[in-house]
Amino acid sequence: MEIYDIKFKGERIVYELSLQEAMSTYTGYFPSQSYNYYLDSNWRMGMYNYELVPGIDCPKTATFFNLTHMIGTASAVTMKNSVCVFEQNRAIPLRRHYDSDFAGGYTFYGGMTDNVLVLRTIASVYNYDYVWDFTFYQNGVIQVQVSSTGYIMGTFYIDDVKPYGYKLSNYGTATTHEHLASFKVDLDVLGTKNSYETIQVDIESVQNSWENITRVRKVLKPVTRQTELEAVYKFNFETPTYLNFYNEEKKNKMGVRRGYRIQNNGMTKLLYPEDWMLVPMISWGQYQMAVTKHKDSERYSSSPYNQNAPKDPQVDFRKYISDNESIVNQDLVAWVTIGMMHIPHSEDLPNTATVANSASFFIRPFNYFEEDPSMGSTNAVLMTPGKSGPKVELYGTPTGPVCLPRNYTMDYNGRVNID
Repeated sequence: MEIYDIKFKGERIVYELSLQEAMSTYTGYFPSQSYNYYLDSNWRMGMYNYELVPGIDCPKTATFFNLTHMIGTASAVTMKNSVCVFEQNRAIPLRRHYDSDFAGGYTFYGGMTDNVLVLRTIASVYNYDYVWDFTFYQNGVIQVQVSSTGYIMGTFYIDDVKPYGYKLSNYGTATTHEHLASFKVDLDVLGTKNSYETIQVDIESVQNSWENITRVRKVLKPVTRQTELEAVYKFNFETPTYLNFYNEEKKNKMGVRRGYRIQNNGMTKLLYPEDWMLVPMISWGQYQMAVTKHKDSERYSSSPYNQNAPKDPQVDFRKYISDNESIVNQDLVAWVTIGMMHIPHSEDLPNTATVANSASFFIRPFNYFEEDPSMGSTNAVLMTPGKSGPKVELYGTPTGPVCLPRNYTMDYNGRVNID
């Protein structure tokens, strides 16, 4: 899935947002498990986006699109209804506040429903199904999420397997593995001349002038990263960090540089040592995020052919940052890695559930707007007390339904159509 020219309120935020690679690395006693390192692009992930079922895979109110590919065929292949887009009420307020008068009443209540736009496709790569969601919020935030389901890859259980996985049936087990996904985020914050900074939250010791006690407090330490090697990000609990992309020449009315930051909520660590023979083909997985200067020759973080030559892959992502180019006031690309560890358990039978088996990251404004841009939405509600009941301001939004969802019959083809 690749999305181009993402705009909010008429201004481009992202030039390209795209899935680059997904991988699963297994362990185990038998060769069939311990030697399994799957790059899903090598398994032709894009051709396994089959038809989606209304009411299950996507809401019945969704609009569906076909996908066309020419992978392993001389003719175009159409995957019917394999992408959906829909509006969703997340059943949680985007924002709200109840302002008490501390006398048994209130001065106002203000809130807004969190209606979002979701673009979804699902890839069924052999045993695993990956639900790819791109969600767009009314406050200018973009969320990218992968959720895994399908069935676990099993093997016979013997005592030698015990260190690698639990016994799940009379004769069967499934061994521990991890899922990682790589995404390309080509940000254009008010143009293509951007810089990247890390804003670390550190602790300082101070002695205030009004007391004789040494205290500690949090302090912000922003650092503009100068080169690609400086920008490599590996999460450290000791220094909570914001990852911000800003335009040096564009500031808000408070004089603060306008930016967008990436918040990785799906961080995972590739456990293999850097000198291990298979790392070159999956080297993007070593970083929670990397930042590079845009180059047409550095289009992807991986390649479908990497699995065929793991020691000398077609795309070795480490080379993108080893030349250590300047990233100050440049057209920048962020390469984000998200993932999760999976220790199979009995509740994975017969299928792994999507609940808690997901990872995501956010692209969110950081001093980009003068205020929360959702303040301009008509989905907001303001209630103030009145003599005969609350005064309700809906900002022009009707209270009753104006568009009823279509009814779908459970009609499903599920076949691949060749044009």
